[in-house]
Amino acid sequence: MKLAMTFTTKDGYTYQIIGKPVDAVTAAHRMEFSITGHSHQFLIINLSLQAAILMKLEDPKFDPYEWLWERGCQMISQAAELNKLENGDFYILEQNIRDYGDKLTLDKLEKKS
Repeated sequence: MKLAMTFTTKDGYTYQIIGKPVDAVTAAHRMEFSITGHSHQFLIINLSLQAAILMKLEDPKFDPYEWLWERGCQMISQAAELNKLENGDFYILEQNIRDYGDKLTLDKLEKKS
């Protein structure tokens, strides 16, 4: 499964996001996002959903990869609007979901160093 979308920031910069699930070594669900944008910028952002088990308990129909795609694209677009896109591996923890819910942004996530 490979997903793609294009968006344009209010400054007129167009980005393309391509997402694909990645086999995770841990129990987390993981998706890799390749982002290309203005000036041929290319970034890789990995999001690992550590909170999938909690979310599946709350909603048995919960699809972690669908959630990662939708929320990942939203977080990436928000970061692009603020010119704060950067390469990195980010973890979405249960506490992030509890604290921020739909207002979760990349800068609120734990980044692997």
